[in-house]
Amino acid sequence: MKPIFPSITFVNHESIATGLYAETHEIIANRIIDPETGEPVYMFVDGEEYATADLRIIPIWVTNEEAGEGRYSGASMWAGSSFHWGPNESLPTHRTDYNESMPWEEQVEIALSWFVDPNLPADFVIFHLDEPDHTGHEYGPESLEVKAMVEEVDALLGYMVSRLQTLGLFERTNLIVLSDHGMLGVDRNMTLNLESIPVSPNDYLHATNSPLVLIYPLEGKEEEVYQGFLTASMTEPFTVYETENSPEEWHYGPTLFSPPFYVVADKGYTFKDDSRLLDTPKDQRNVMIGVHGYNNSFPEMQANLIAHGPAFKKGYVFPEDFVFNNIDVYPLLCHLLGIQARPNNGTLEHSLDFLMPTGHGFRDSSLKV
Repeated sequence: MKPIFPSITFVNHESIATGLYAETHEIIANRIIDPETGEPVYMFVDGEEYATADLRIIPIWVTNEEAGEGRYSGASMWAGSSFHWGPNESLPTHRTDYNESMPWEEQVEIALSWFVDPNLPADFVIFHLDEPDHTGHEYGPESLEVKAMVEEVDALLGYMVSRLQTLGLFERTNLIVLSDHGMLGVDRNMTLNLESIPVSPNDYLHATNSPLVLIYPLEGKEEEVYQGFLTASMTEPFTVYETENSPEEWHYGPTLFSPPFYVVADKGYTFKDDSRLLDTPKDQRNVMIGVHGYNNSFPEMQANLIAHGPAFKKGYVFPEDFVFNNIDVYPLLCHLLGIQARPNNGTLEHSLDFLMPTGHGFRDSSLKV
């Protein structure tokens, strides 16, 4: 499955939930700078006013509940699910906010309990697990540590299936297992230093989402800062992009919170102020780390999608040259739930080949991990 650009977490969580590109849903990175105040914003913590600024942007858990009486959604640790969306400032009926200390099995039990709630039974649940992403960042995607973590995640999925079977839900639940992006192993020594750019750091602000860095020049310094980065890019392994001239296929045009330009490290490089390089004591650092955020067409950035349930054909495998975009997940979910999709950039046509004829397994229970 192809993520949107940039291939980073919050951006793609929002695209999966809305079917929109970043230039439309306006979550452009995990970290931004508020253009008005100059203050840094970490979207996971203090991003609600930025993510929900456009009242037309409505995620799937709200779309489902607003489609009619007796529809209830649940969201377990999904980015943005604690935000109040749309003109009604809506939240999902059931919610577990992010809590890294919660045991996985407990998270599963809470999420599955929503399906059998005696008063407000959910027909849609969205569920997020932060592994093997965390381990991949620390050790690189090809590491033994990631292999071991994937086995743990696989065991948890088995536990989820077992519990669905015990509850009598498995055969009538449409289960979609997906990821928000891929990952590339990068040598810690392949780092770029913003301090080497021939521009005074006092002349601009920046938000690092390595390998993507958003550059916000101070007023009156726009051209000087831009030219400094452009000159450096001629000899350094990164590329400068004016936001208004972003590659068309990235759909990363200007938004309320976009900088005038941004830089992207070449494949295999990252920026030195990447938190993964700074937060780990030197004596504990591994040679390789995992990085994502590059061009969303790179093979290493591609995500996964597996589906099981009465609405899906058994044994279907995507053709090798077929591209299923993560913005196509939203119209697929709306179709499964039997609700009208809001305007989006995806298409249901990409799902038709692996769906059973309409009427088989639609709008019973849906669970997306």
